[in-house]
Amino acid sequence: MDVVVVDPEDLVQAATTALGLADSGADLLSPEGIAASLRRAASFLAPLSKRALRNAVIEVLDGLPGWHDDMREGVATMLDALLAYHDLLELEGEDGVRQVFLAPPAFVPRGANSFFVMGVRPDGSPLLEAELQAAMTVEGHVRTITVDDVADIAESLRQQGFLELQPTEWVAAPRSRVAEDVVADFDLRLTGAMAGGDLGLVPLLDPESPVTYYRGRWRALKSGDTGRFILRRPQAFGSPLWCYTQVVSGEIVHVLDLPVLNPLGTGSDEAWYLQAAIDAASGKAQQYRLEAAATPDSRIVHFYSPLPGWAQRYVDLVGIRLLRSGGGALFSYQLATTDTASVLQFLEENLWMSEQGVRA
Repeated sequence: MDVVVVDPEDLVQAATTALGLADSGADLLSPEGIAASLRRAASFLAPLSKRALRNAVIEVLDGLPGWHDDMREGVATMLDALLAYHDLLELEGEDGVRQVFLAPPAFVPRGANSFFVMGVRPDGSPLLEAELQAAMTVEGHVRTITVDDVADIAESLRQQGFLELQPTEWVAAPRSRVAEDVVADFDLRLTGAMAGGDLGLVPLLDPESPVTYYRGRWRALKSGDTGRFILRRPQAFGSPLWCYTQVVSGEIVHVLDLPVLNPLGTGSDEAWYLQAAIDAASGKAQQYRLEAAATPDSRIVHFYSPLPGWAQRYVDLVGIRLLRSGGGALFSYQLATTDTASVLQFLEENLWMSEQGVRA
């Protein structure tokens, strides 16, 4: 068999076409391209750990024109977005290790004439038939079908094996609670959790650090640390686990692996939910910042901390995630002015957030 040398640019173009992005304007290393690569890899390899899936995609993309090592974090971030969006599911496998599985095809009504579609079919099979595939737009991890005849399209999706979900089902937000009650609930679970031990140099989320710089809140466990902390503990296989821990003089006394509230959720979702409660209960609620948009009928909301998947899904129902964030924000959304108040109320009631510069 002859060996053929393929030009890297030709390889990128072929891969973009294979991922169904040729007509979207997105390139292979764009957020849309990375999302499509993760879905396709999962369709052939799942179930597997988050780390294995992430590394499989990085191994393929590494070395292609435009790739640089800083994009590794972007692949991990996009995988979290796909899990939050329910394109993929992270569940406990038969061996007790959490693994990534394919989520079944589903659609959610979004506004008057559009739907979110999600899920991944096995073995690289297309999610939609050709006609609907042509009507689909992709933006980051979000895939949307916008049509004139909603009833006909909904029936067509059902015939293609899609599960119809109502927005409240898909968001699946927990009931609104007082932050102190959430912390007390996790503290009670922690007292009966497994014993800790020497986990080595593990990263923890410092509750005393500024809530407006998420990456800077992570540091190594120190010998003088005493209290309860969110941390990541290593495991033999798979990505580090999200945990809630009791620490005394730098020694980990109890470890509560997350999630515990929702087996279909992710450890990161519960960790970010709990940290928001801890911050609010200590009088340092997490913040958002409002900014005028280029158009008078919309606003931009900047976020400084990750949102649990259910909160992200709620914002996605009415907002558009921006490719770039400003002012040190972790990410930003553009919202119609008519939707802004309800979204902010949801975040304030369920994650106890407050507007930057406005006293709670």
